[in-house]
Amino acid sequence: MTTGGTDLPPTGVATTSPQLPDRSRAPAVAIACAAGCLVLAAVSWVVWPSSIGYDPTTWAVWGRELAHGRLAIGPGDAVFKPWPVAVDAVLAAVHAPVLQSWAVLVRAGTAGALLAAFLLGRRAVGTAAGVCAALALAAVPRFLVWYTAATTVEVLEAAALLAAVACIARGRPAGTVLWLALLSGLRPEGWPLLLLAAAWAVRRRPRAALWVTPLVLVAIGGWFVAEYVGSGRWTTGVARAGTPSLGGALLTPVPGWTVVREAYASLPPSWWLAALVTLGGSLVLVTRRRRAGVVGVPLVLGAVGVLWLAVVAVSTQLGLSAGEPRYLVGTTVCGAVLAALGAGVVVRTVAGRLGGRPVAVPLATVLATALVAYGGVRALEQGRSEAPELARRYGEQTDLARVLATADGVRDCAGVATAPDQVPAVAWTLGRPLAAVGLWPAAGSAWIVPSTVPVPDDLRGDLRYRDAHWWLAGACG
Repeated sequence: MTTGGTDLPPTGVATTSPQLPDRSRAPAVAIACAAGCLVLAAVSWVVWPSSIGYDPTTWAVWGRELAHGRLAIGPGDAVFKPWPVAVDAVLAAVHAPVLQSWAVLVRAGTAGALLAAFLLGRRAVGTAAGVCAALALAAVPRFLVWYTAATTVEVLEAAALLAAVACIARGRPAGTVLWLALLSGLRPEGWPLLLLAAAWAVRRRPRAALWVTPLVLVAIGGWFVAEYVGSGRWTTGVARAGTPSLGGALLTPVPGWTVVREAYASLPPSWWLAALVTLGGSLVLVTRRRRAGVVGVPLVLGAVGVLWLAVVAVSTQLGLSAGEPRYLVGTTVCGAVLAALGAGVVVRTVAGRLGGRPVAVPLATVLATALVAYGGVRALEQGRSEAPELARRYGEQTDLARVLATADGVRDCAGVATAPDQVPAVAWTLGRPLAAVGLWPAAGSAWIVPSTVPVPDDLRGDLRYRDAHWWLAGACG
């Protein structure tokens, strides 16, 4: 397709030699972008604070333990993730507010992922595609609301994955290895990608093995070494990761196929169709032009998304993973950005056909919004349904410290028990290891339990505290 004599590649593969930016400015630009994301995240936390999820609070407890030279990992705890725990350990060592700092870091990851999606789209097709890519990523269900508000690692995974895709498309193996090493410390699905990138980097420059090999060993080996130090077993994390969840893929007849269906259901069907059309067009263009040394962004996104899905499906089929929908974030992100590239091509084509007419930009903007509107409506509806639960969790966490301070003697009680999903929060607030907090109803303990759990009749006489979020009972203290 042409517009004013200029070739417009519909799939993101350059038809002419790309003009690379001045690499001397790249570090300064990267630092400025990172600082901007952190500032935006900090401001958003002040304006809209939110709850800290189960897993991040568990990592905070482990980080605090590491800062004091010990680590205790139990069989029923969350899965240990090397990089989050390492970050929390550093924060605890310098006496920084660990939970709040982690929440700001996650929100910075959200901003970084949106920025990476925009830059990928702009590089592949143009500014319109960049806007579409950022909007599409924001419209992915749970991405902008639940994952960010509950401070989970999915947004960090998306940011690292998209940054790695950008490095692959630019032919930069060193940057690819660095970003995938970060990703591999967050999710094991990144391990195959990291190994492939490491092989690419060493083949391109054999001396890179001097730094690539230690980095790979730390990123992957950290999972197993920490588990052994904390639990005395190398495979404790593998056993927890393969534990079936209620309604999860492992409880279905063919878990691997269930994972594939969940991946398809994660985005609107029209988005997957747009992604396939974009990917197919890119393959045709590369085949016809036989561009040597030029890898289109769509091709990289497609390959990474398919490989990620294959790893999750196979590991779930083998019982090594629970196959939760959030494990598919890599495939979902790649699919959303691929669909957005197709939308960007349409917008650019329409604007080009209209030439310099004043209506071109507004019409292109309306079209770009319409192309991602359906997914955005889905995400908005899901976010509205999840808002009450997020508000309830935030209320529980903000009240917990006050409740424990009000109830005299609880901090000195030898035994404290709570609901299973509140063990990390209570352990963190009391400054105890996870194993020092029992599960309700544990005998001989003070019970600090969410108000969603009804007070048994035989404990009403021992009830010592009750408000909208918690009740506390027991003879201790």
